[in-house]
Amino acid sequence: MSAQTKHQAINITKKLVEFQTFVVGQ
Repeated sequence: MSAQTKHQAINITKKLVEFQTFVVGQ
């Protein structure tokens, strides 16, 4: 896995966590 791919995966995971937190917070 390249560093860029890993970085993208981390960003996607962060966005999913933020989205889930936002939805739960509603």
